[in-house]
Amino acid sequence: MHIRDISTILVTLLLTLTLGAGSALAFEAIHSNEAGEALATPGVALSPIIPFTDGLRDSCDCIDLMFVLDSTGSMGGAINNVKAGLASILALADTWACGDLQAGVAIFYDDVHVLQSLTMNLGDVTAALNSVSASGGNGWPEASDEALRELGTASACLTTGDFDPAAWRPNCCKIAILVTDATPGGCDDTFITGTDDVNAHQRALDLAGLGVQVGAIYVLSEVVPDPVTAAIMQDYATTTGGVYTTVPHDGSGTAASIEQMILDCAGGPADTELCCVDENCITVLQGQCDAMGGTLVTDCNDCGSVATESSSFSTIKTLY
Repeated sequence: MHIRDISTILVTLLLTLTLGAGSALAFEAIHSNEAGEALATPGVALSPIIPFTDGLRDSCDCIDLMFVLDSTGSMGGAINNVKAGLASILALADTWACGDLQAGVAIFYDDVHVLQSLTMNLGDVTAALNSVSASGGNGWPEASDEALRELGTASACLTTGDFDPAAWRPNCCKIAILVTDATPGGCDDTFITGTDDVNAHQRALDLAGLGVQVGAIYVLSEVVPDPVTAAIMQDYATTTGGVYTTVPHDGSGTAASIEQMILDCAGGPADTELCCVDENCITVLQGQCDAMGGTLVTDCNDCGSVATESSSFSTIKTLY
């Protein structure tokens, strides 16, 4: 069952989220529409739906969720969309974790800032994310690769805070939601083919080794995706077993995409599809495969026999 209803139904869900100090916070989860705008019906409250009691699963798994956001000036729309949908995102994750949710926030420019490491205090997570504003940014590349390095080992670009990879819990759904519109640039604001793309792939391998999925959301600066940026974002997702999608430059749909990625990680009814691009199998949100010039399949083993339009994905993969 979807917690979010993106049609005309407006629902307010009253959840009690257990905080790290053992206290409780009554948390009103406001559902978002397709634009990620907060929607609420005053006075309407429903009991939380526990997935395994509805026959969707036999049991609950804990969830560790990190938001990893490019916070340069061009990212204002996506950041505001996430803020507007944050209550719904956390409510969805907490419900599918049966109350055993940790979350945190990191941002990056040409350096990395861990604003909140993984915690069960969702009030602190909300405050950290709501403190993020889009500003700055010099050249086009940004340090998505180094932000992911911080989650897996330790980044040389770290400026604020710290993330201990041991905070990722075993046997949990572990997911890093990466939102950016740029190629990775390490710490020097420069993208070099054969260096920064290879570093990005290694960061994905690091997280895959920890069992962490990357939900890669590419915010388009133009109608047609930059093939290099798209290929690297696809590789982040594919290497770690995560989901890839694009959203428009205004960031609409970012929060809704995050919810679907959490559902996919948690074993819920996510709106995803398998897409073959250059014989590579990529899990994407529904509707993305056609836009990518790919071919829908039901089994990744079928990708070897599927001919698709050319992209840079296979070219970049040869560098690894």
